Amino acid sequence: MPRKDKKEIREEIVEAGQKVLDIEQSFFANLDKLKYKIKYRIKTQFPAAHKIYAGNRRTYKPLIQVLLMLGYVFCIAVFSRLGFWLAGFLGADVWGVVGKIVIGTGCVLADLILAVILLRAIDGFFSRYRAFRENKLAYIFVSPAVFCLIMLHLLPLVQGVWMSMLKLDQFTFSQYLAAPFVGLKNYKDILFGLWDPASPVGFGFLKALRNTFFYAVIVTFGTLTIGMIVAQMLNRTFKGRNILRGLFLFPWIVPTFVVGMLWGFMWQKENGIINIILYDILRIDIWLGWLGVTAEKPFWLMGDPLTLAAIVIPTVWRGWPHPMLMILAGLQSISNDYFEAADIDGAGGWRKFWYITFPLLKPVWAILLLFGLIFNVYAFNIVYMMFGNGAGFPGDWGDLMMVNIFRNSFQSWNFGTGAALSLMLMLIMMVVVNFWYKFYRSVEEG
Repeated sequence: MPRKDKKEIREEIVEAGQKVLDIEQSFFANLDKLKYKIKYRIKTQFPAAHKIYAGNRRTYKPLIQVLLMLGYVFCIAVFSRLGFWLAGFLGADVWGVVGKIVIGTGCVLADLILAVILLRAIDGFFSRYRAFRENKLAYIFVSPAVFCLIMLHLLPLVQGVWMSMLKLDQFTFSQYLAAPFVGLKNYKDILFGLWDPASPVGFGFLKALRNTFFYAVIVTFGTLTIGMIVAQMLNRTFKGRNILRGLFLFPWIVPTFVVGMLWGFMWQKENGIINIILYDILRIDIWLGWLGVTAEKPFWLMGDPLTLAAIVIPTVWRGWPHPMLMILAGLQSISNDYFEAADIDGAGGWRKFWYITFPLLKPVWAILLLFGLIFNVYAFNIVYMMFGNGAGFPGDWGDLMMVNIFRNSFQSWNFGTGAALSLMLMLIMMVVVNFWYKFYRSVEEG
């Protein structure tokens, strides 16, 4: 047999590779035709369902996947339980026929659902594979960042999930990730103790969740409102505007630890400057006495509803310059032609704000709303420092989620419960961010 030279071998390799590519393209083309036929049949036979699905595809795709998985588990569990129940009810003789038919039916349905899940997974894999082939260079450039994200976020997240299923306290901390496995017991203790005053973990979690909700909403909208008002002022031309802009940034420059410590002194009953100004200088006790309200100097940091106000005000004071800068930048990007046209039509200041300024600033509002909610839900430093560097208990109305998690983890030495609380808070924030994303998409499309 004569030996082939390198050129012939190279041509055969190229020809074989081309055949493989042709087969691959043919496979993908047939798969696309099959998907088109299925979609066309669904569109013609179920037009209403297809219209709803097509309009909300991003929302319904993961929902359908979850429903399929639940259906698979349901068929296995329910039909198996029904078959064994029939075995005890009908007796061993009849069980041999009826029970096997029931369990077999459940297994067939479960296998059909599993086949649909696998087909959807295979379809998703091939579509992503084609996208990877078309954008291979982009994925190569992105891969270092993805690797860093996995190392910095995904691995600690997996470790946190594992820690939430361990009995990790002061007695087992030396074992760390090899501590006794308790499954979902930490979550059970939290959820079943939500309305039980005898449960310090669950009942404290519910109060901290309530306080965090009010705190995050009030602080976020308070900073946005003050930032909007000041940005409207600074958007005008007057002498000393640049000096005021620099002075207004001062609260944002101060570290949060310093803010918490200073305001903790300011809220003291006898020597705090707040009570001195309100009761010794402004004599607000006289006005409150006329209204029938207790005129004594209050304890601001004793855990009553005043405590919530005492932690909201410093946070708003420290945080409003950031929205002010963002909104001011957005205001300066709006063309004056809109306002000149509104002046010609006779529109006042409020109408110009509501119909021109506010709609054009919606993307800025959306971003600030997201950042504000996330930062304020995870707020820790100000409350931690206001109550004696973590030594004091903030009370029923001052306990926020991050302070609650810190206390359960590093003061009670119950790291498993702390990890479970952290994951539950993360899931809540994922839902909040999902709703925000839908709102942001509507803003962009509008």
